[in-house]
Amino acid sequence: MYIVTRYLPFIILAIDLYMSFAPNENPAKCRVLQNINPGLDLVLVIFSECFFILRTYALWNRNRFLLVAMLLTLFLVVDVSARLFSELPLALLSPLPSLQHPNPGNYRVLPEFDQLLALYTISSPFCIRTGAGGQIQMVCTAVLVNHNISYYACGLLFSAANIFTSLLLEYSYHSVFYDFEFMILAILATRMHLYLWKTNRHPTRLY
Repeated sequence: MYIVTRYLPFIILAIDLYMSFAPNENPAKCRVLQNINPGLDLVLVIFSECFFILRTYALWNRNRFLLVAMLLTLFLVVDVSARLFSELPLALLSPLPSLQHPNPGNYRVLPEFDQLLALYTISSPFCIRTGAGGQIQMVCTAVLVNHNISYYACGLLFSAANIFTSLLLEYSYHSVFYDFEFMILAILATRMHLYLWKTNRHPTRLY
């Protein structure tokens, strides 16, 4: 999961650049690329959220009831997003891309899920019981809380930017930040996971 989340943003970026700059008059090829790109976006979002579900699960001392609740919520969010997305045309049927481009706005239900995880993150320090002399556990807990809050703040900032873009700019610009948001959040998730692993191995060096 780490490898996919780490390198999938660069594959999505390569596909976006290819569709934007490479001349292609083959409708079938355009249709395939237009169908692949949003699917990769959805996979990237799911994997990024799974990282922070596991981190929130760790913050709550591996509470299984909370884990089941978060997984069910994520499943419902993904199901709603997939159903909304399937109702829209996925292919470029017009020579004007802006007229038939798939609408990534269906992923706007994800910020609500992030807010729920943020609430769990903020309240988790009141439920954590650190054992005597648990320096590593305390350091990792602090890193988890700081990283989770940073991730959720970044997600909310991008969500606000997407809303204002949709309201204030023309329709052709409504999705300008979506792929960028997914890529940044995935890179943040993997970078924070790597930093947490290093902190767990050498807590005195990094904190």
